[in-house]
Amino acid sequence: MSDTATAFRPEDCCWAASGWDDAGEGSVRDARTVSRDKARADFARWACEPWVEARAWKRYMRPLPRTDLYVWWVENRSEGEWEAHDARGLAPDQVPDEWDESVLDFEDDCPRWEFVHRSHPDAIPVWICGWRNDDPPRNPEARDA
Repeated sequence: MSDTATAFRPEDCCWAASGWDDAGEGSVRDARTVSRDKARADFARWACEPWVEARAWKRYMRPLPRTDLYVWWVENRSEGEWEAHDARGLAPDQVPDEWDESVLDFEDDCPRWEFVHRSHPDAIPVWICGWRNDDPPRNPEARDA
């Protein structure tokens, strides 16, 4: 698995075709433990919408590694961290051992996961739920390793 430090649960993620602001509870479900029909029915019920309007697409996701989370934090929330990072002689892809990932716990706009091709070594199968007229999420192409 990736170098994420905290437990990752797909059910804690959400997605919407129109963007983060419209993402709803139950829009991402772990396909290893939930059937497509259950994911779709739960999503519609939680949104108080008719089941026939809901859709579920199978995709694959992975939690972002600690390195990517650190880079996001440095670029978006820290002050002077790149200078301190360089002063310690760390390479751009090295996370300081003392960095506490929990600083991101209340950062709603911090990306925590991404769609990946099913062949990715960290791929987790998920149901992505949306509505009848939504464009399904893009399915990434396989990349040669």
